[in-house]
Amino acid sequence: MSADAARRLFPRKFEVHGHVVVIRLNDGTSVEMLRPLARFFAESFSPILVDVVLLDVEGIVGELRRPSLQILFQADTALTEYATSLRRTVQRRWKDARKRSQPSCMTIDAMESTLNRWTASPTFTAHVENGVVYSFDVSRVMFSSGNTTERMHFGTVTAADEVVVDMFCGIGYFTLPLAMHGNVAAIHALEKNPDSIDFVKLNAVLNKVDHLIHPVCGDNREVGEELLGKCDRVVMGYIPTCKSFLPRAASFLKRNEAGRSSGIVHYHFLADKLCAAQEALRDVQDELGEEFAAFVRITHLRCVKSYAPKRFHFVADLVFE
Repeated sequence: MSADAARRLFPRKFEVHGHVVVIRLNDGTSVEMLRPLARFFAESFSPILVDVVLLDVEGIVGELRRPSLQILFQADTALTEYATSLRRTVQRRWKDARKRSQPSCMTIDAMESTLNRWTASPTFTAHVENGVVYSFDVSRVMFSSGNTTERMHFGTVTAADEVVVDMFCGIGYFTLPLAMHGNVAAIHALEKNPDSIDFVKLNAVLNKVDHLIHPVCGDNREVGEELLGKCDRVVMGYIPTCKSFLPRAASFLKRNEAGRSSGIVHYHFLADKLCAAQEALRDVQDELGEEFAAFVRITHLRCVKSYAPKRFHFVADLVFE
């Protein structure tokens, strides 16, 4: 095969996460055609080390948002250098924080057990974005490059002394930048996927905020009862829809003198570009009632990315007053 022919087969759509690259096939290209070239595609990133090539088969599937991937190439280094380096960094930062007498969301035994489990996987990696380190297993949980602007936005949110609950924390997509830069009192990170809970704990240690983040594994409709009426801010980062969770989000907020929910909810939803604000407020009205919705307003509306034809991923900052 000529070099030009090989280049035409090289994927035009891909995402690099540390030493792992996730690709999508070009139109007219089959897995059988690309597989013999996967090693050369990995080497094309040199001097950056890429030693695992994964094929995106079906995208993100299921309620737990698991990726459907297939390994096309894996070098021997995938299980040695990268994992060893990441393990040492986690261990060092955990010990440094204990020297400062800070509490942690992980015991040393839990940390070592979690590291033993995930560093044995060739697809365990770390992705650095805007100064935040996200460690995760690419084959087990999602990481959407399309949500970069919203993750970066949470690094600019001021939440001084606030108690925050992230209802769908994942690996810490929004929890981590908010904990690092928002001056929060605490963030309660709820997540149904046990793998993601492992990663948000490791990431809290990696980013030196394990004293601020309190991960809880479970369905947010069933866990977090102790947080009801005690939170200043709620993050609802789940699409295609988390509309039915709006009553639960409102229940986490503190109450004002009139007994109404008071605080901010960051609500993720899909909408037409021309009527996003109206759709967000209609969702609130549908789930919480007209009387409740009368005390809710949108202070900011952000378009995150295109999701489907004529449907866009938005975030509405809902202020409950």
